[in-house]
Parts: sequence; C-alpha cells; structure tokens
Amino acid sequence: MRFAKIILFIFIISATVFSQGLININYQITYPQGETADYIDKVSFRGVGLEWNRFLTKNLAAGISLNWNVFNQVATETADLEDGNVTGTQNRTINSFPFLATAQYFLGNKRSLRPYLGVGAGAYLIKQRLGIGIYTFEESNWHFGVAPEVGVQIPLEYETMIMIAVKYNYAFETKEQSHSYLGLHIGIATDIF
Repeated sequence: MRFAKIILFIFIISATVFSQGLININYQITYPQGETADYIDKVSFRGVGLEWNRFLTKNLAAGISLNWNVFNQVATETADLEDGNVTGTQNRTINSFPFLATAQYFLGNKRSLRPYLGVGAGAYLIKQRLGIGIYTFEESNWHFGVAPEVGVQIPLEYETMIMIAVKYNYAFETKEQSHSYLGLHIGIATDIF
C-alpha cells in the first residue's frame, strides 16, 4: 500500500506541473474474463479510477491513469494447493491496481458529444488472496499490461463533462498467471488548470 501512496503522490505532482490538463474521477463496474473469471466469476461493483490527460493537439490527448478494482467471491469447493487439497468455504479476493500511461484520440470538437478511442500501457499490481477457515494464502505480482478503450465525452457546463468508457484490461502472464477484465467506467471530468 505504501507503493500506491507514492504513485498517487507522483500523479498529483505531475498533474500540477503539467498544467492544461483534464482530471477525470470515475466509478467502475468490472466483469472478470479469462483466468480471472476462472478464479472469481462475479461482477465487481467495487472500482474507482483517477485519470489526468493533457491535450497535445485539438483531438489527441496523453496522460496517466490510476485505478483500483476489487473482485470478491465466496465459494465452497476443493482448492488445489502445493502440498495437497483443502475442501471448505473459500473467500477469494483479487485487488488490481493498474498504473498506466494513456493516449486518446477524440472526434469532434470540445463543445459537442465526442466519441474517442484510447489505449493505456503500464504496470499492474495484482494481489490475490484465498482464505479457507483460519488459513490465508496471499500472492502479489507485478504484470505488464495494456488497456484499450472506447468511450464518449458528454459536455456539461463550466468546463465539466461526463465520461463514459468501456475498457479491457489485460495483465500479461507472470508466474504462469495472467489477469483480464472488462470495465464500464462512468466519471466526471473537468478542465481545472
């Protein structure tokens, strides 16, 4: 968690130093895919993100994105462990922290409805936890990952807009495990600088 605080501090300093930015705070609903869905198949309503973008041209923006998604599921089945098998009620949790550099290409002009395409690339910290009775097994791994997205920017008043996007997060394999999930991001953005 200390590392996450350092990254957040760097994010705030970067957004302050590089003025003319667009700050976006969003809520995320995520749908596990692939190996993530094999471990936890429930939709998560526990996600939040903070993004900062600077327009390099009228239509092209670049920035950084910090997100936190939590997946949780309770299951009763047999778990295969290194030293044997355990059957019982399992509390499965995955915390995903993507730290991404992003780029978006917007269509239209600033005062109208603006669809956009984007992509992010960077580091994913994935913390996976399995609790069975009084025993807990935890594993934390860093992954390189990408996150293509498609979205729309809906202008409001006073340099404020609603941002709606669908983003596919894919964290490449580390220690024989990859993670992926599809997210619906709904946020509010403002050009505060």
